[in-house]
Formats: sequence, structure tokens, C-alpha cells
Amino acid sequence: MEYIDRRRSLPCDHGRRWLSFETLAPSPSWGLRHMRTKSAVRLVLFPAALLLSLASIPSDRAPHALRTSDAYAAVDPKADKNYDLASLETLRKSIVQIKDNYVDPSRINPKEMFTSGLEAVERQVAEVMVEFGGQGCSEQGAHKEPGIAATAAADCGHANPNLPEGKVRVTVGNATREFDYRDVDNIWQIPLKMRDVFTFIKDNLVTQNQDQREIEYAAINGMLSTLDPHSWLLKPELYKEMKVQTRGEFGGLGFVISMIDDRLTVRKVLRNTPAFRAGIRKGDVITQIDNDSTVSMELQEAVDRMRGKPGTKVSIYVVRKTQETKKLDLVRALITYETVTSKLLDQGVGYVRLSGFSGTTHREMLGAIKAMKAQNGGSLKGLVLDLRGNPGGLLEQAIQVSDAFLEEGTIVTTVGVNGTLREPKLARNDGGEREFPLAVLISSDSASASEIVAGALKNLNRAVIVGRTSFGKGSVQVLYDFKDKDSGEESALKLTIAQYLTPGDLSIQEVGITPDIELVPARILKERIDLFAPPKTFREADYDKHFFNSFARDEEQAKAARERAVQKPFETLRFLKEETAKERKTREAIEAGQAPEEDDSDDPSDEDGVTLDYQIEFCRDLVAQAATSTNRQEQLRQAKPCAPTRSPTTTSSTAGSSSSGNWARRRSGPGRYR
Repeated sequence: MEYIDRRRSLPCDHGRRWLSFETLAPSPSWGLRHMRTKSAVRLVLFPAALLLSLASIPSDRAPHALRTSDAYAAVDPKADKNYDLASLETLRKSIVQIKDNYVDPSRINPKEMFTSGLEAVERQVAEVMVEFGGQGCSEQGAHKEPGIAATAAADCGHANPNLPEGKVRVTVGNATREFDYRDVDNIWQIPLKMRDVFTFIKDNLVTQNQDQREIEYAAINGMLSTLDPHSWLLKPELYKEMKVQTRGEFGGLGFVISMIDDRLTVRKVLRNTPAFRAGIRKGDVITQIDNDSTVSMELQEAVDRMRGKPGTKVSIYVVRKTQETKKLDLVRALITYETVTSKLLDQGVGYVRLSGFSGTTHREMLGAIKAMKAQNGGSLKGLVLDLRGNPGGLLEQAIQVSDAFLEEGTIVTTVGVNGTLREPKLARNDGGEREFPLAVLISSDSASASEIVAGALKNLNRAVIVGRTSFGKGSVQVLYDFKDKDSGEESALKLTIAQYLTPGDLSIQEVGITPDIELVPARILKERIDLFAPPKTFREADYDKHFFNSFARDEEQAKAARERAVQKPFETLRFLKEETAKERKTREAIEAGQAPEEDDSDDPSDEDGVTLDYQIEFCRDLVAQAATSTNRQEQLRQAKPCAPTRSPTTTSSTAGSSSSGNWARRRSGPGRYR
């Protein structure tokens, strides 16, 4: 997930910021996120930006019925303070942005968007049932991308052969009405037809206690699902949390919380924070905030109650195993959202792990490198930059991180609708961290902004890339925020508006960043040894309706583009990896089709928050033996003779050392920072 500040180079769009985000760069267990887990954990992994409002769009760019004044006139605030479902205020604004800015207009199918929006409403509201005229799935296959198994068409389960083609029957409770959508042949017709349907739904709903905004949000996300996997609407509570994590700083207490077994549980305590100084520990349960019990309290409500202006007070009641409840009176402080972890390794090599790209990441990274230099006598012999599991973040931060290690060249280029609006981002020749060898660790869930960093440092020959092929998300999104005129809350449309290219105009869409040295784990289980155990990963190419490499328009073009883009590693090494008790439980749960429990009890991180695994040690030795070379090609030539000796599966001596290289997947612990 990256953001591009567009105001500097495209003044016609000032007031808006671009972002390309893997908002959801899935981990290997991505498919399990939709299961009901024992620990109801919510973690936001993507950032946000303030963007263009509908009011700044010239009114002659949309039909009269969609102009801003008309959208607001649908509800008279003096006559009715309640939300009017039929006004479709957010949907109308979304339609305008899709029409004006969506990267691939050929994907916009008004009828499909309309029907998918109604299907989503049916899933959201139990009283609503929709049926579409047609013969179902037997006569028309579902849309699918290359490499994706065929799936049922979106409306297969809703087809009614007794209805004429182009008709939809909507049932709300005991009321039924048919609507003709054959005239929905352009995108402007969608809100006009939706207004008729939503008026019928609103008039016939029996239960009125549901927030009707949720119905509109569901319809919008149903429509967006027909475009691509990264365009969707963020509801106000999600957008609010996203903006907090984007800034990288907030007023709070300094710990991460989750709902585990319906109890508000501390997952992690940050050093030098009010929570740390008060003695709060991982595993503590918060039973009360000020005068209110946390029983049945929503996680977001608990978050909001404990956050606040630095210097203000809050009381929490904490219970620990075998101990009585203790009241703690705390004063909120400015908390930095941690995205940087560092440690000085043996041989004078520095280690920096970036878990994301927030507004403070570049500054924190430079501070960490400076501290390690001072600890090592003023310089480093090399640096390991760990981007494994990094789902992305602010693009400007990714550019600054890359620029810190580069002298010249194009870091990334964004390309807008139909290959237009090219905007290169160049190294500024002021990066101060160019005197030491650099190795970058990536994994299959390194996505978006982290792929921009890895791609820039690889293609500009600054760093050796080590690990596994990355996620493969090369698209760019923008967030447009929509403020509700009654509640004042903001939702945001995340819309794909461009692709990005790594140096050399190379698209990594679908294919990802190929490591120079591929490290493949061999898994040791009680009952067997999996020599070439493939990780269970979900990557960009596994999404239905994902974009093709280089945004090719058909399968033939896509195949040719992928063949041009796919690279082979310079070397592939395999290493032994013993399975921990936690990993065994996770594997067994996955194999049984269940979601693994959240459990940090055997977290092997040291006091610096760093787990020294085989891959880190490999990179440490790689840069240590590279002398002073900062050129990737030279480092690879030097690495060739030493690589076999570092492969635990090729020699008995290194195989025996696999325990010291105990490979534990590093991930961001789920939870919310307080």
C-alpha cells in the first residue's frame, strides 16, 4: 500500500494524494481470515490520505441528476435529521470518481455493477431477497483471469428462469416488486435505478433498527467487486483507524490490545510508554476503563476510550493471572506506531526490519541506522533490510527509504489511465547511507510499497535481494474521502487509478520481485521431512479479477507480458527448518480447515524484538564478506563461492547448525495500539 503525493507534478489534481496499496497483502493463511476465529482480533494494515471531494468536480462532467446540489437536496436536513437510504449520497460520489478516474474503463460493466450491488444488499439485510431474470450458470460461464480456476458467476444463485432477461425481482418481507434494468447501459444510470430499488426497500423494511448506511455501503462494495480486488469502500470506523496508523503517531497509553475469548487482552507493550512504566505486561486483561466495564464492549470503543490528547488522564483496571484486579491511573502520551525494529548483529552488521510504511518510518529507520553506527564505533560493515511480511504503506515513505541508499536513478514510475500521466520519482542524490553493502529480505507477503523498495534497490544495483518471490501487486489506488453531512463521519473510496513500474519500466504486477538468492525452507516434521516444502501463500495472481502484468487486456497479451517480466534467481538454496509447537498447531488447524488460535506464548523475539533466524544470519554473512562493495552485481559474484557453505541441506556441518538458524515467521501481531 503506497501513497503518491500528486500535488507537485499534477497541479490540475491538487488536494489529492495517490496511494498504491496492497491493503491487504495476504499472509500464507489469507484464506483463513474469513473464518470465525477464537480470538476476535482486528488489525488495520493500511494507511489513508485526504483527497478530492465531489464538490470540486465540475458539474458538467456528470448528468444533471448526479450533480452535487441534487444529491444533497435529496434530504432536507431541517425536515429530517435521519439518514435517507434513497438519497444514495455516497454511492453517487463513488460513481463520479469511478467514471472520471478508474484505471481501466473497459472493466466498467454497468449492468454487472448494478446486479452485484443488489446481491451484496441481500447478503447485508436478512429481509431482502433478489432474483434476476435469466437461465443461471448453465449457458454463460463466469468471468475469470488466466491462472484462476473457474468460479460461479455472481448471479448464478439468483437466476430465475421465469423472469425475463433484464428484470430483477426484489422481495422485502411480504412485499415484492420487479424492476427493469435493461436501460442500465451506462454508469450514470446505476444510482438512478438504485434509488428506485432502495426507496422500495426503505418503505418495506420491517426492522428499522439497522443503520441504513450499512445497506448503501454494502451496495457500493458489491459494485466495486466487479472491477478489481483492490477497489472498495472503507466504512467510517475503518477509515478513522487507517488515518491514525498512517500518521504514525497518536495520543495513547502504549500497548496493543485484542479481543481474546471476549476479553480485552494486552498483546504487546511498547517500551518507554505510560503502559510500560506502569508495569503492564503481555497477557494482562483490561476489565474496566474509567467507570465502564469492558464486558461486551466493542474493540473500537475500547480503542477510542483509551486514546486521547497527550497529557490527559484515564483509569484502567487490569487483572493478571492469579492476581487481584488492580486500578492504574495513567496519563496519555504521544505514542509512535512502531514500524521499525533494529539490532546490531555480529561482525558489525546492522539489521533493520520495516513492518510497514507509516508517516514516521523513514525518520525512524535513519535514527536506527545512526544508533547502530554509534554502537559499532561510527560505521557499519553492512546492513540487512528485512521487508518480509511488510504489506506496504505510504508511497512517499517508500521512496524516501529507497532514496536513503541510492545516488541516482528512477525509483518508481506511476502510469495512469490507458498508459497516460507518467510520473517518475527520481533519487535526489542526497542519500547518506551508500557506503556499506546492503541485503534486502523479502517474502511472498511482502507487497506494494515494500516491493517498490526492493525493486528499486535491485534494479538500480544497490542491494542483493534474498528470500522468496514477493506478492506481486503493481497497481496504484487513491482514497477519496466522503463526509456524511448529518453525522459528520467520513467514509473513503479506495479506487485503482494507475499502475507502477520499477526501474527499467518493469511491471511486477502478478509476478512480484524475484530474489537474487532464493531461500527455500525444508520442513522437519515428526512423521516426515518435506525437503522442498512449498509455503501456503496467497498472492496477487490468486485474486479473481486481478490485473494482468503491464495491465494487458487479454490472456495472450498477459502471457507474453509475464514471460518478459519473470526472472530467475541467481541462486536457489534450501535450508532445514524445525517446526515449533506453535507452528505445528497452526499447520494442523489449517489442514483441518480451521482458523489457528492467536497465541504469542512462544514468541522467540529477544529484548530488541528481533528473531535471529537462518535467513537473517545468511544475509549478515553475505554482506559481511562483501567487503566494501555496494554494487549488487559485485556482491553476487562474491557470494557465489560462499553460498553453498551456507546451505544447510548441502553440507552436514551447516545442516547441523540449522537449530541456530531456527526459522520463525515474523509477522505483525494482530491488535490495536492504545
